[in-house]
Amino acid sequence: MPDTNPIEHVLATAAGNFRIRCCWSGDRFAHQFELSHLGEWVELLKSVEGDGETPWPPSAPIQELHRQDWQQNDCLLGVGKAGHGHWSLSLEPLSDQSGFRFDFACRASFSGTGEFLANTYMGEKLVGSTSVPNREASASVTTLVSTEAPGYYLEIQVIAGASFEPSQTSSEWVVKAPAPTEEGAQTVRWIYECRLHQEL
Repeated sequence: MPDTNPIEHVLATAAGNFRIRCCWSGDRFAHQFELSHLGEWVELLKSVEGDGETPWPPSAPIQELHRQDWQQNDCLLGVGKAGHGHWSLSLEPLSDQSGFRFDFACRASFSGTGEFLANTYMGEKLVGSTSVPNREASASVTTLVSTEAPGYYLEIQVIAGASFEPSQTSSEWVVKAPAPTEEGAQTVRWIYECRLHQEL
């Protein structure tokens, strides 16, 4: 079992103005996207977490998280469990240091009904634009504009069958994993990248 007071983990870009902060929340780690603006950290997106009673939580339940050095960059590796599923996470900076790459996976036995694999975020200070398909990368790109820090926008690119869209709650955004290909035990993986940009 994880410690009762696990350490906070932070990954920041080389410029130091954009970071992912992972904090303990209940029985798992929540994470948030933060922008440094006018000397303060502004929260852009924050993961919506479930609890120990939810077999298919709104976000991947990461209960153990460790910092690793990989190719001269810090990355975070995590695992967790809920219901009959086992989740994993690899979080690393992008090669151009403009943001981060999330690589989630869930190993479970799927029945084809009732399963929900995703990461859900609260983003009250962001407004979104229409997603643009990127056929070369088998991806789509969504731009979210910060109302708290004018001139900055967050780009979310989902890869290989995942999707990013507003939830039924207007202030929530959901990265949905690809649907399981068949019933029974299998591993489902979903990948997305986030980049911070500033208008010139």
